[in-house]
Amino acid sequence: MTGGGVLVLVGVLLLCIDIIKTALFACGSVAEQLLSIVLLLACSIQVVIWPAVRTGWYVLLLALQATDVVASLVVSLQTNGKDVYVSR
Repeated sequence: MTGGGVLVLVGVLLLCIDIIKTALFACGSVAEQLLSIVLLLACSIQVVIWPAVRTGWYVLLLALQATDVVASLVVSLQTNGKDVYVSR
């Protein structure tokens, strides 16, 4: 396993821990979600601007970050679903 593979494996494990932590303890704050979104935007901009990072490993890490953002939003909306009202 190469260094990139180990990095992606560690990222997947940390993502699982983060999702479980958010789902069980519902301690995900708005600031934490905003920081995740800012990190995703920064990584996306880095891929566009800096061609040297356009590797398969970096794209996998970018996909992990996008999964983290979506999962955190879904879990927080599910745990705080009573606070969201949709008028029809």
